Amino acid sequence: MTDKQDPRYWKAIKAGDFVSLTDYQSIDLAGRGGKDYRVRSVREITIPDKESGEALAEYRLVELSTGNDNLLYLVVVIVSTELELRVYFLPTGFSVGTRDHLVDVGQTWFFLPPSDPDDFVSSDLEYAPYPDIPPIEENGTEVEREYGPGGFGQPIYGSYHEGREEVPVIVTEYATDDEQALNPLILVLEERWILPDGTIPAEGGFVMPLIGCVVHPDSVETYAA
Repeated sequence: MTDKQDPRYWKAIKAGDFVSLTDYQSIDLAGRGGKDYRVRSVREITIPDKESGEALAEYRLVELSTGNDNLLYLVVVIVSTELELRVYFLPTGFSVGTRDHLVDVGQTWFFLPPSDPDDFVSSDLEYAPYPDIPPIEENGTEVEREYGPGGFGQPIYGSYHEGREEVPVIVTEYATDDEQALNPLILVLEERWILPDGTIPAEGGFVMPLIGCVVHPDSVETYAA
């Protein structure tokens, strides 16, 4: 199948395949030819409709191997028969880890301040509609921008399967209206925020904040292993 407007084209990507990126950022970082990456893993986060339980949207996370610890994802967002491609990465100054870890290192940008800063539980923090994002580096320069609600406009709940385990995920999106932004989108994923027995861990789930942009399907090529 070669129709890149058909979600089935992107759903066919599997671990071990190769993805070639020639979007603006990839060309800027890797040269005129862009760069080829091997697919490390694929996670399909399904967002169910609250009333029918049927899939309202899907976030297909294609993790690309960078050869180091840097995180890079091709994300395919599918709503009905419509799709959008995005490339996300972990920017300098952002960390991944449990909510407790982010609190410990002072990265509470995505959460509303607790009523008592000296006495709170990380899992009780709420995602802020307008996060206080610090300056982000673009082309060697730190740029400060305002971010507001993106995507569905509020945190949404979904899950993906890892073997027989169903992993619960909170998906939160932000965007900036600044047309000069190279990466106007932020995607925050919080995995395992609730345990299989229904309890919520005090340390919170594992949070992964990523920044990125929409890319045209013609700037992405896939090759089966």
